[in-house]
Amino acid sequence: MVCFLVTIRDFSDAIIAARACHEPADPCLPPHPSCASLWEIMKLICLSLIAALSSCAPYAGPGPVVPETRIQRQMLGLIEKFDRWDLDGDGHLTVAELEPSRQITGNSPAHILEFYDTNKDRKISLREAQAGYARAHEAEMRVKG
Repeated sequence: MVCFLVTIRDFSDAIIAARACHEPADPCLPPHPSCASLWEIMKLICLSLIAALSSCAPYAGPGPVVPETRIQRQMLGLIEKFDRWDLDGDGHLTVAELEPSRQITGNSPAHILEFYDTNKDRKISLREAQAGYARAHEAEMRVKG
């Protein structure tokens, strides 16, 4: 993220020059042709200042995920424990690595794998686990049905 820096001196110089354009010493003279471009520069400085203030503000993100149901809590548990259960450290969970989930969810590792494994490679990646949480409503329907 790039923060635009505009000094107060540059901004105040632009305001002084803009006043000089609108308040010429001789009211009979037309405004100087560079006054229009000076106003454009001043607008650009103001917009840059606004962009700088908004781009430098910390982004908090969408906020914490708060599971509402037991299944959502279990799905978040899989994501939270992903690295702990990935025994070989390959970034994927296999049926054997999902065995601890049987005690927590009451579902077989094969059943969990079937739900999360969208590319059918017989393993669950972290991305698939995160995408699975977005399909929590589908998991709720499977349990009820």
